[in-house]
This record gives sequence, C-alpha cells and structure tokens, in this order.
Amino acid sequence: MFTIVNKQILTPGVKRLDIRAEAIAKSVRPGQFVIIITKMQGKGVPLAVTDADRQKGTITIIFKEIGSATRELGGLAINDDVFSVTGPFGTPAKVEKVGTVVCASSGIGTAQILPVCRTLREVGNKMIGVIAARNRREIMLEPQMRLTCHKLILATRDGLYERRSSVREVLAGLIPKEKIGLVYAIGDVTMMEEVAVFTRQQGIPARVQVNPLILCGRGICGSCRVKAAGKTVLTCQHGPEFDAHKLDFSTLNMRLKALEEADEIAPPDQKPEVVDKFFPGLLRKT
Repeated sequence: MFTIVNKQILTPGVKRLDIRAEAIAKSVRPGQFVIIITKMQGKGVPLAVTDADRQKGTITIIFKEIGSATRELGGLAINDDVFSVTGPFGTPAKVEKVGTVVCASSGIGTAQILPVCRTLREVGNKMIGVIAARNRREIMLEPQMRLTCHKLILATRDGLYERRSSVREVLAGLIPKEKIGLVYAIGDVTMMEEVAVFTRQQGIPARVQVNPLILCGRGICGSCRVKAAGKTVLTCQHGPEFDAHKLDFSTLNMRLKALEEADEIAPPDQKPEVVDKFFPGLLRKT
C-alpha cells in the first residue's frame, strides 16, 4: 500500500506529501522522479522526489496543483492511499567536486534542486543558492535551502523581500566575487535559457533539469523527447538533467505550452489520441 503519512501546504497551491513507498525510498537518488496514479484509471503524474527516508520507507514529493491530476492528488488526506507509485525513473544528477556551485531555482524547481544541492555539498562543494519568485509568498523551502547552502540569495520580482533581481543579474553580481565551477538551474524555461546563454558567454559549465510531457517513464512512448546537442533524446532515459549549453530550449518551450492545453482533456486511456493531436507523430518512432 502506498499510504500518505504526512501532508503540508507550503505556499498557495503547492503541497507536500510524504508517501510510504519502501522499495523506492531505498533506491531513489537525487535527480530522479516517480510516476504517481491516485486511483485506478487515473492520470499518471511524474514528480521529482525531494527527499527519501530509508528507515521509514517514505518519499517526499512537492507539487503545484495545476491540472486535474495534481488537484486530485492534492485533495488526498493523511492515511489515504494512492493507487500506484512507480519508479525511480531518469538518470541521477551528476555529482562531482568542482569548487563553488550556484544552484538557481524558480517556482516548483526549488523542490527539485534541494536534493541536488544537498548531494553536491556532501562531496565538498561550496554551495550558493538562488531562489527567484514573484514575491515572498511564492518562495518555498527557504529554511531548508539556508541549511543546505553556504549562502542563499532571494530574488523577488516585486523587490519587497531581500532584493529585486533576476537569476541572471544575481549571477552577474557573483562572478567578480566567486570562482564559479558550475551553475545548476531548475525552473521555468525562460529562466533556464537565460542561465544557459549567460553561462555560455562566461565559459561556466551549466546544467538544467526539464519537465516535458512524460507518459510511460520507460522510454517506450517517446512522449518526453527533447533535443540536446542536435539529437533527439528521451528525458526519462537520458535526463531529466541535461547540459544547459546543448539543450534546445525553443523546442522544449513549444512542447510545454502545448501540454498546458492538453492537460485537462483526457484520462490515460485517451492520452495517445490527445498527445497525437498536439504533437503529430510523437508516439510513432522515427
């Protein structure tokens, strides 16, 4: 049984669930994700694993309620069961000692970047965290990021909390002060692309994690295809982490926008037809 043992509301529309999933808790690594189905014939929701407790046999997921499936998941209570939790899927984040690492996030990306930050610190890196948000209410996991990072910078769009800035502007301010060995970014496509362009200009390695449409998680359907280094690759097999300088952000952005339109249309048994409507030929191997 996959039972919800804890539930919290972090920010408006964003919830945290701790779910008992012993086998996954023992094997999951930072950067990987699971697919959760709340009930039989329900939609599968791919979600990054923010934390795992091997002793308790639980995993932590943090998600924003943006569609019918995530609203249904967010409506469950403590001691409720979910129909299935499968995974872990994806390639774990690459972890190495490079000196100073800047971990930048926006929106729900903070939930994905937190375990990566923790692991990068464990191998001896100096961690600088950057959380970008529209306002203070939308900043999540600030205490956890402060504990994980040697320094945390908050950049709000309205400027009413800490500073009015963007991730790119923060990076520009850090370069004269820090010898940055890596920038790791997770968040909206615009922010990640800006990081990719800026770090390429500065000669700094950069990595990102992406969240395209994922149906099977096993590389069978091809729904999570993205372009990297001029080649078509599968997020569930080769990602979700990619070299930011090699990723085609324009293609990724197009797929994500079409997914927003498709999200409310069909349950899993109708998804192939829905996906084919928005991405002609996507489910046919090429």
